[in-house]
Amino acid sequence: MELLNELEMEQNEYGTLMDRFLDMHMYITSALQRTGVKALGLQMALDLIHKEKNIDLITGLKTRTQTGRPNWDKIF
Repeated sequence: MELLNELEMEQNEYGTLMDRFLDMHMYITSALQRTGVKALGLQMALDLIHKEKNIDLITGLKTRTQTGRPNWDKIF
C-alpha cells in the first residue's frame, strides 16, 4: 500500500506532464458484488466516505476499491 500511495502522490504532483502513467484498479474479491442487496449498507458507507474525504476506507488510497470480481472485458 505504501508503494501505491507513493505512486498516487507522484502522479498527482506531476499532473499533466505524465498524464496518468498508471491506472489503478483495486478489487476486494471476497466482498459481495455491488449489486447484491446484502452488500448495500457496506457500499453506501464506502461511497459516502470516499465522496466526503476523497480516500478509500479500505486502502487509504485515493483510488476507490471495488467489490466483487473485475469485469475484464470492460477493463481491457
